[in-house]
Amino acid sequence: MRISRLCGSANHCARISTRKTIFGDVRESRIVFCIDTSGSIYKVWDQICSHIVEHLCKMAINNKALYFNVITFDDYVKRFRTKLVVASYINIQELNRWLRSVCFGTSCYVFPALLASYSHVDAECVLLVTDGLLTKEFYEIQQLSTVCNSRPLYLTLLMNNINPNNRVIELASKLLMMTCCSKSRLNVITIAVSGCFVQLSPIEWSIRVPSKLYGCPNSCYKFVLDSLHKFPNEITGGICPVKNPQTHNLTSQEAMKGKI
Repeated sequence: MRISRLCGSANHCARISTRKTIFGDVRESRIVFCIDTSGSIYKVWDQICSHIVEHLCKMAINNKALYFNVITFDDYVKRFRTKLVVASYINIQELNRWLRSVCFGTSCYVFPALLASYSHVDAECVLLVTDGLLTKEFYEIQQLSTVCNSRPLYLTLLMNNINPNNRVIELASKLLMMTCCSKSRLNVITIAVSGCFVQLSPIEWSIRVPSKLYGCPNSCYKFVLDSLHKFPNEITGGICPVKNPQTHNLTSQEAMKGKI
């Protein structure tokens, strides 16, 4: 059965192949999605499910040898399949049903989920989606380089457009550095809520940490924060809007002094 059946029509299939998703441009053929299912994700879960399915369809249209798996994490880690499976019509359809039946936990522990994701020896990359990271996990996260074997981590961080959390950005940038892979990158996605409507807005800002900063968490964070503040804030969906001047004017020097 062809992937185009999931798209509805040939024209819609063509539009999907060029549409942006929250995962950005992923070139690898064997991927693992690692998705946060803590309670705070609930309000955007439908949108995340749609982006996962659409991204798989988008990639499968151009890559007939695409393999994937999905891991969700909250208080527990759950797998869609025990190993990578081909991105076929049936598998994507079953994934959609599985995602829609997810139950949400009270907290999220990312390191066990990353261990499970990178345990797929044939996986070429991991796509992590979360709206926050736990400080108390930082010691365990320091061991990440021993399990990822220089395979990239594409981290998608969901953030409130009104109150961006610089502490979360700091932890995300340090997590990126722990992979010791120059292809790892951080994408920031803004969440806009209007009544019963929720919008996830992929923005053009995406950062890769230079390899010379590996082993220097504070320098890594300074690099990410500087890059973020150089990004044009006038663009719709920008993470540091002018209406929040205290966050907008935060400098990397202030952040390094612990003023976040």
